[in-house]
Amino acid sequence: MLALSSDWLGARRATLSQSSELAALLPRLEEAHQELARAAQPSPANQSPEASKLALQAQALDDRHDHAVRALYFAVSAALSFRLASDAPDAEEVARLEALRDMILPEGLATTQASYEAEAASAARAREAVASDPEAQKILKEIKLLPKVTGLDLLSLWADLGGRLGSVEFQRTTGQGDAGPNLVRGRNAWLGVVASMLSVLSVVRSEASREAVLAPLQDACNRAARRGGR
Repeated sequence: MLALSSDWLGARRATLSQSSELAALLPRLEEAHQELARAAQPSPANQSPEASKLALQAQALDDRHDHAVRALYFAVSAALSFRLASDAPDAEEVARLEALRDMILPEGLATTQASYEAEAASAARAREAVASDPEAQKILKEIKLLPKVTGLDLLSLWADLGGRLGSVEFQRTTGQGDAGPNLVRGRNAWLGVVASMLSVLSVVRSEASREAVLAPLQDACNRAARRGGR
């Protein structure tokens, strides 16, 4: 989290400032970054028991997260395979499904092998991408797993689990297992500003500014995936 905001406030700040919408959020991001940095300083107290508890919570959430990823991946893949199995496959429909799968899960099932932090970031990015794409929402709603469960429901479940997993992992890796009020406030402030940055991207005219927001997120996920393991 801090590495991302350091990038945005450092090397990419000038590019972000090209957009009035993003420039208006930079003071809030800087304030949230500083607050989170202060709150995330490791505590001298022995956190081993709490860290162990958080590790177990993270593992349980990760198992559910990975099942959600596989369910979503295979649901879209099944719809795609059904199209391809038809006597005269609709090339446009096939292309739409392929593009959708690539958009939400560009790494495919390898997403389940990334670090917890990268998994959380991937889930958040996919939710934001679909939220800004009515066509993707329409396709996911048409994919049915159960009578009352659609592909869009699966995406929401995956994103929720990813968010919870990222929160637990943040607590564990910062040594702040008890997630004191300062840490919670700092983390929530940071997440709130970043969510605002993502929400305004649809009206940002500068492609360079949009890329300056999204590229660090993608780079962080790629680095974590290459490192492998947890």
